[in-house]
Amino acid sequence: DVGAARSILTGAGWVADSDGVYAKGGHRLEANLLVRDGQMTRLRAAQVLADQALGCGISLTVTPAPYSTDILPRLHYPSDFDLYLGGWQWSTDPDDSDLLSSDACPTAEAPAGKNFGCWQNPDADALLKRGIGATSLSARAAIYAAFQELRRAERPYLLLWSDPGYALIARELEWPTRTGDIASPLYDWSVESWDRQTR
Repeated sequence: DVGAARSILTGAGWVADSDGVYAKGGHRLEANLLVRDGQMTRLRAAQVLADQALGCGISLTVTPAPYSTDILPRLHYPSDFDLYLGGWQWSTDPDDSDLLSSDACPTAEAPAGKNFGCWQNPDADALLKRGIGATSLSARAAIYAAFQELRRAERPYLLLWSDPGYALIARELEWPTRTGDIASPLYDWSVESWDRQTR
């Protein structure tokens, strides 16, 4: 809602410069949006975001950059970045402690923490600790459902999309719950029971 966005900014004292970008107190609403180079889908998405933001009076400059030499050092403490469009590969285990716990914030003592935005919420930390210690699937499911509800409410990350993943399973592999598991993203929950059957 471009009109509403501009009204909110104007109401908060921001004034559009001659190029349409809002400024206040000598600060312009502008930032660099770093994108890992070679990731064309992310680059296109970043440019769409920048184009839409410009309509609201916010200038985003999309900058592709090498991950290991330019982006990763900025993500480490002291966190020298404005905006970063990146990606995560999550596992089937729902524990996000390494990404979203307060302990994962980059600090002088632990500069490579993965909670790049340093989202800190004591309720989230408590849920993550309970999830790690829970011993039943039903208990973990309830804990992580509550954690995801909190994460969605506070939005430490804005998640744009999820790339599909595929797995090929040989016909010779059998296990007791294969029929029910095969269509689930958690199909390998009982991988220790898998066996190769000869036909």
